[in-house]
Amino acid sequence: MSKPKVVLDYSDSVADSTWGANTNFVSPKRTAFFSRPGWCPYCNRVAPKIFDESCKWEPQDNDDPCFEEYYWAQVWSCESCGWWDLFESENSGHDSIDPAYISETVRHGVLRSYDLREAEIPITTLRAALRKRGDDILEIHSSAMENLVASVLSDFFPNCVARVCGRSHDHGIDLIVVESERTIAVQVKRRSRQDAVERVMQVREFLGTSLVEGFEHLMYISTADHFTRGNASAGEFATKAVYRRIVRSFELIDRHRLLGMLGSTPGESESPWRKHVPSILLSGER
Repeated sequence: MSKPKVVLDYSDSVADSTWGANTNFVSPKRTAFFSRPGWCPYCNRVAPKIFDESCKWEPQDNDDPCFEEYYWAQVWSCESCGWWDLFESENSGHDSIDPAYISETVRHGVLRSYDLREAEIPITTLRAALRKRGDDILEIHSSAMENLVASVLSDFFPNCVARVCGRSHDHGIDLIVVESERTIAVQVKRRSRQDAVERVMQVREFLGTSLVEGFEHLMYISTADHFTRGNASAGEFATKAVYRRIVRSFELIDRHRLLGMLGSTPGESESPWRKHVPSILLSGER
């Protein structure tokens, strides 16, 4: 049995926070774990600061002319392992009569590791790993592959919903994608060989199943290097099926195109700290 390929993940975190009026405010407890911002405890080294933003917001419809809010966030991230550290502060300022309320939070990423071949590997973790090493897609579990494709399609096609069908009822159809007025049947094939070729026979079988189930839009996604080309090839067969109006659309997506779609979709998984930063600091509103 081959050695497990370990993927590191920092999606989870631990935090310490406090809030209060300026008359009794106490900064967060600086325990040993929280006492040194920007120091990676796993690599035992300084993590550079990658984010430092602040802004003041004054609501236009507020009756109190003295009311305003201040936001500030700083993030450090380790260049070696990806660990991250965040400090975030919010301050609702008032005049000298009314107190200002202040909140501060310190938050650290927590290291978790997964075997790339696990069926239950978090999809955000898997996507981040494949953005760095695309050919690792050849080693992932078939169930993880289906979840990955559903995630990528949901991002790649605006306003679509992708649902994994499940092994016991799929009839050769692994995903159903609902996009606007189209319902697309999707088959997902995970090939483990680098030079694998997807042949016409499997594409024909998928067409037959889809027609029986009443689908007019089809998508066949494979981790193979490519589909067969030329006369009597998988590509020619899919083209003829559309040309002869047997189905309305029939897309063939190989490993390279799938990884391209993954690379062009949002990479929130690469920056797990972003969900903890006030949106006003990320949206460009100033």
